[in-house]
Amino acid sequence: MFLEYNESLFVDREEEIKFIQEMVRSLNQGFPLKERTIFIFGPMGIGKTWLLKHLCKVLEKEAFTFYLDLSKEPSVEQMISKTVNQLEEWRITPTKGEEASLDELSRWLVYDVNRLLEANPGKSLLLCLDSIDQVRWEILSQVEDYIMVPLLRIPRVLLLVGGRRYVYPWRAPEIRVHYKTKLLKKFNLEDSKEQVEKVNKRRWEEIESIPWLKEALGYPWLNYLAATEEKLEHIPEKVINEVFKDLPRDLLPVIEQLSILRYFDETRIQLLVNGYADKPFKERQEMVRMLMDLGLARWDEEKRLGYVLDSGLRIILETKLRRDNPKKWRELHQRACDFYKAWAENPKYGKIWEEEVKYHQEKFEEGAKC
Repeated sequence: MFLEYNESLFVDREEEIKFIQEMVRSLNQGFPLKERTIFIFGPMGIGKTWLLKHLCKVLEKEAFTFYLDLSKEPSVEQMISKTVNQLEEWRITPTKGEEASLDELSRWLVYDVNRLLEANPGKSLLLCLDSIDQVRWEILSQVEDYIMVPLLRIPRVLLLVGGRRYVYPWRAPEIRVHYKTKLLKKFNLEDSKEQVEKVNKRRWEEIESIPWLKEALGYPWLNYLAATEEKLEHIPEKVINEVFKDLPRDLLPVIEQLSILRYFDETRIQLLVNGYADKPFKERQEMVRMLMDLGLARWDEEKRLGYVLDSGLRIILETKLRRDNPKKWRELHQRACDFYKAWAENPKYGKIWEEEVKYHQEKFEEGAKC
């Protein structure tokens, strides 16, 4: 479903690349950096893996770069083994022993990385650990204790950690306190167009002529599907099946209905989602928290009108709902319109909700004409 990294198809992320490059150069010059754990977050398909792999490529002359997908390794011992194998490629003979404990493997790894950096005083180590959201917490605990924290005690080591969300309760201050976060954003239309044209399988004008698809673009994965999928009407099913393949299936109808809302909270979940009308506030609150933990929703920092679903997914879900069940789609917009009309009557805060009344009214009328 996802395309393997290809340097020739990489687009954008200049800001993030420059940020990491400056950190690497500071470390190479001997400047002490307290925050050397960088979390790269974003929803599925936003390009986290491609960015990590691209950084390993473009910075390989300035640093020893190594990418490790934690979800593909069965144990921490195997993760250490793969890292040690990479050290061998950098001409460091690894320290080994028979039937070594995890403590010993960790100490030897640190010893060998120190040897590597001492032999190369003008270079640092950039270790990219991907897919932390797909690893069991007991494994992450060992990754923290036996790989991340020991290596961070070496001054010229920089860790990039990729995943959809930040939910694991890190314990060590090197990770829990001294860190930076980069949240990857959608591409703008110009960058999306550039990506589509690089793939060179479908004309941009064809994609641009489909309103829902153009609106959903901005996620590298979606851009690639738009450029390559034989039948564009199959894209919503492919996206939804991929997103929900490892998630509780009962979440799908809930999020499908929430997709008609630009903003939601615990109250609006109760009014618009089947099965939630009689549930207590605590259960609705837990639903919101679950959506955030899964990387499917976030608090809107711009307008502060509530939580928002991941925008590309919201558009895809609403498109499918409107196509498959137009009556239900119109009913939901009508309910939302009536709900916001009541809020808009508030003499103090009503003005801010009038835009939502207008939005849902227009959607309902648009559907009625079809």
